[in-house]
Amino acid sequence: MIVGLVPSGCLAFLGFRAEAYARDPSPEDLWRFGMWEPELIQYRLLSLRFRSIRSNGIRLERKARYVAGSLFGLAVIALLVAAIGIVALAVK
Repeated sequence: MIVGLVPSGCLAFLGFRAEAYARDPSPEDLWRFGMWEPELIQYRLLSLRFRSIRSNGIRLERKARYVAGSLFGLAVIALLVAAIGIVALAVK
């Protein structure tokens, strides 16, 4: 059972660990945008935000898969423990 808990714990760690996410546009980019036309600024800001949201979504989906894998591992272990307990009670 412990052999199954280690991979499940590792997956949970990967799912819940802190990561740096994309938060573009940076203040340096905003400073540079100051002399642009308002339409160009709006286009640039939106394109940077959409790119950040897309990359963050990919990371969050990966983290969700790690958590789901961890929960699946725990469910399998719980099922095995329950089956072993029922068999042990039936044999007595």
